[in-house]
This record gives sequence, C-alpha cells and structure tokens, in this order.
Amino acid sequence: MFNVEDTVFAGLWSTQALAALALSFPIFFIIIAIGSGLSTGSTALIANAMGAGKRDHARRYALQTVTASIILSVILMSIGLAASPALFRLLGASNEYLALSLSFMNVIFYGTVFFMLNYAFNSALNAAGNTKTFRNFLIAGFFLNGLLDPWFMFGWLGFPRLGVPGVALATVVVQAGGCVYMGWSASRHHLIGRFAWGDFLPHKETLLAIAGQGLPASLNALTIGIGIFVITWFLSPFGQVQIAAYGIATRIDTRVCLPAYPCCKA
Repeated sequence: MFNVEDTVFAGLWSTQALAALALSFPIFFIIIAIGSGLSTGSTALIANAMGAGKRDHARRYALQTVTASIILSVILMSIGLAASPALFRLLGASNEYLALSLSFMNVIFYGTVFFMLNYAFNSALNAAGNTKTFRNFLIAGFFLNGLLDPWFMFGWLGFPRLGVPGVALATVVVQAGGCVYMGWSASRHHLIGRFAWGDFLPHKETLLAIAGQGLPASLNALTIGIGIFVITWFLSPFGQVQIAAYGIATRIDTRVCLPAYPCCKA
C-alpha cells in the first residue's frame, strides 16, 4: 500500500513521474529482498537458539543482525549509487527521464540503513513471538506516508516543492520513524535490551551463520525483482507511457496476489 500511495501521488505530478517510479521499482526491490532475507534468516537462528535454551547465542544473533544490517546498508548504498545510472540507461532512461529516476532512487539509497534496521529489529521481535509491533508500524506508516507524500511533493506549509524526490523522502522519513519505534520495542526485550557497544563489533562466525540462513531467503525474493526488471527492459523501447502503465498494473497485481503470500511462506 506504500507503493500504491506513491503511485497515486506521482500520477498527480506527471506520467513521466509514474514511469520513473515504475523504472525504480525493480532496483528498489533489491533492498526489500535483501532486508527480508536477513530478517527471515535471523529469525530462524534466534528462535532455534531460544528453543534450545541457548539465550546467549540468541542474544548474539540478535545483536549481530543489527551489525549485519548496517554493513549491508553501506554496501547497498555504495553499489546502488554507483550502478543505478547504468541500470536506468539499460532500461531506456535518458535526459530528464534519467534524472527523474535517479532523483527518486538516490534518496532511497541514502535511507537504506533505516529499511535494514527495521528488518533487523523485527527479526528479534518475531523470534520472541511479537508480530504486532511491525504490523503497528506498517499501519501507522501507511497513513503517515499518505500525508507526507503530497506535503513534500507540492511544498505545503512552506516546505520546499520537491516533486518526485519528495515521494522518496516521505518513504525514508516513515522508515526512520519506524526505526525509532521498532528499536524501542526491541530494546524492551532481553535479546537487545542489555548490551555493551562491543557486542556490535563484527563476529565472523555469527555473521557467516546469518548470511547462510538469510542469503537463500533473499535470493527467493530477488527472483521477483529480476523478473520485473526483465519485463521492464522489454517494455522500455515502447516508451514512458507503457512503462507507467505497467507500473500501475504491477501495484494492482501485487495487491490481488498478496493474500496468498502468507500461506506460501507457511
């Protein structure tokens, strides 16, 4: 629904803005896929350790997941900022169209750490049986995003008129707020609540275990993003209107198929 809101307000700006968001989606999806995989893998490790009565191991996995999320954020941001111009050109973007796509995606890349930390905190909460906190954040974030999107785009109440980058900034602000809420909720649990700063120093064996569990889950989700990228590439010669239409249809298709997703994961 975040994506639906962004699409609605981008459509109020221009068709080219819609096309830029559609072009950015498969690249944006890489962040979501890796974060989701990190959370899935870490949840499994933390929950298994807790079930075996190894509280210290569970706590180490939880804290090292935060470390892993920061490391991945820096890597994704650096690679994304460097590679996204070439990827957008591969998808047919140039001149103003390219600049618009980059203006949206660069803001997202700079905010990657907030996305990843939310997934890290959620892994500890999920392992402890708390699925409500993330739900609360997503519901509140949906309404906040609906307010911030037009505010940042059109420059309400004296705020600068940002256009398409304002849509990305709204998403990052919501994720940053969620990071505070999710971090506060996780800090109330013994897995993350008591720590020394040294606990966050990279621990090779633990990080490799997290990667071993999280990478397969990330690859599962990445196949979706790759599929969208390939379809977008085939559509790119037909112009921005077709790309924009595909972006709108993808949002609708995703919402229709979403109810089956929890059953598939189960």
